[in-house]
This record gives sequence, structure tokens and C-alpha cells, in this order.
Amino acid sequence: MRLKPNTAILDIETTSLDADTGYVICIGLMTLNEDKTKTFFAPSPASEKSVITSFLRTLEKCHVYLTWNGSAFDVPFLTARALKYSIDFSPLYRRRHVDLAEVARRTLKLSSYSMWNVCRYLGIEQGPSTLNSDIPRLYLGYIRGNRRFRAEIVRHCLDDLRRTRAVMKRMKSLIHHVHHDLPTLP
Repeated sequence: MRLKPNTAILDIETTSLDADTGYVICIGLMTLNEDKTKTFFAPSPASEKSVITSFLRTLEKCHVYLTWNGSAFDVPFLTARALKYSIDFSPLYRRRHVDLAEVARRTLKLSSYSMWNVCRYLGIEQGPSTLNSDIPRLYLGYIRGNRRFRAEIVRHCLDDLRRTRAVMKRMKSLIHHVHHDLPTLP
């Protein structure tokens, strides 16, 4: 009998593209084996530390996690913010990380490797979604009292998780060709 690893998809929303000028707003984690999604939302900038800590505790339960461009953004951003607060960031590195954008760059010849373009190319429906560039403005509005913006930020994070899962399903055999040692994905 071969056991499947606990696999998840990770996405973060932030106030900036750089960890020294921004902070984490929302972290989404979709566990593929259990088909559950959990979001960690920072109701204020002061709650960022507890959000990162909670997320890392949850990530400990995963064996493999997938991201879209996570090697260049999500993981370094989370590492920098955890380091700032003296939080043990090692779960990010002790777990197997597969960056689907890197797989696409290595194996597909496309004009752009943005999530939007790869989804468009693969025929994955994207639906209406908030732009990444709108997230900082929405969070500022949330902090100033417009509570409906939280739902929009979380929905955007969940949309990114769903798109990443759809890309993973379409690229599953390709992912295994690139990562021969990877256990079977759900």
C-alpha cells in the first residue's frame, strides 16, 4: 500500500511586493487530500505575527505544498516577515515545495508565465477577480472601517488557490516528469 502525502496549495496577499515595506494580509492554504481551505487573515497590522505563527503550525501538517511563483515571492516574503518577528520559519523549508510557475517556465514556451496567461492558455476559466494591485487599497479600506473589503480580499486569495489547483491538475503529468521523486499528487 502506498500512502499519499498530505499536499496543500499556498497563496499569500500582502500590502507590498517587498517584505521590508509591506506585511502579510492574508494567507490561504488549501489541503488537497482533505479538500479543505483555511485562510489566515490579519485584522490589523499588529496581528501579522500571530497570523504567520498560526499558518506555520498548520503547514507543519503538510508534506508537500504547491505555489504559483512561490519561490520568488510567497516563500521569501513569509521568511522575511517570520525572521523579523523571530518566528521559526523552518516549516517553509522542511516541507517539499513545488513552484508551478517554475515548472511552466522550464517546460512550456509561452509569451508570459503570469497565472492569468497560463490559465488563459490552458483554457482554465478565471472568472471575475480582484486585481493583485487592488489588495493594498482594499486592506486600507478595511482598516478604516469598511468591513466588506475583508471578504473581497479573502475571495481573491481563494480564487488564486482554485486557479493554482486547476493548473496543477492540468499539469500533473508534467510536474511528475520534472520532479521524478515527488509522491503522487491528489
